[in-house]
Amino acid sequence: MINGFIYLLRDISIGLPQGSPLSPVLWIIYIHTLLKKINKIFPDRINISFINNISLIVEGKDIEDMAKLLGEAGSQLIHLGKEYHISFNEEKTEAILFIRK
Repeated sequence: MINGFIYLLRDISIGLPQGSPLSPVLWIIYIHTLLKKINKIFPDRINISFINNISLIVEGKDIEDMAKLLGEAGSQLIHLGKEYHISFNEEKTEAILFIRK
């Protein structure tokens, strides 16, 4: 309802063209709530979003613990994404381990 008017919901069959200047703005608006929820659930992680990419970063000394935490955060992100009608391409998901020698 906007200003007392009730509008019917309509399906959108097309999106914005690749490279549209509106795309990043809409992404930020749409993904903001999802990232805030992930930050509340996993406050010890850093979530970085850039255009249409999300990174989950964890720091620690035990590789197995870090992998478990990232796995849990990733699963939660995918679950919350479904609630918000956001799908993530799991085939494009990558894990990178940085260590100090």
